[in-house]
Amino acid sequence: MPRLYHNPSCSKSQQTITFLTEKNASFTEVRYLETPPSVSELLSLISRLKTPLPTLIRTGEDDFHRSGVSVNELHDPQVVANLINEFPILLQRPIYDDGEVAVIGRPPEDIFSYYSSSNE
Repeated sequence: MPRLYHNPSCSKSQQTITFLTEKNASFTEVRYLETPPSVSELLSLISRLKTPLPTLIRTGEDDFHRSGVSVNELHDPQVVANLINEFPILLQRPIYDDGEVAVIGRPPEDIFSYYSSSNE
């Protein structure tokens, strides 16, 4: 079943949930701040990402600056997975993952377009 990684406080996440609900889509909500994904789950998610790996990280967050990881290191899947595992707030959201493709909803229309085209 598809998974939606999101933060309920995020307006983009809320828009995506509204869209998927209106489409009667089946999906599992993953509130990643409450239940952070493991490093292996993150590596699996990363393998399905269709955008450049650094887009998965919220580099403007204080935790990113405190982490000591440089932007240049964000091309390494292991570095990114470890970073998100240690600082879940750094995971960009929302992310719709249908098991074949993972799409970051920045903007949410990216998820809307992917969902609509893959469910025609």
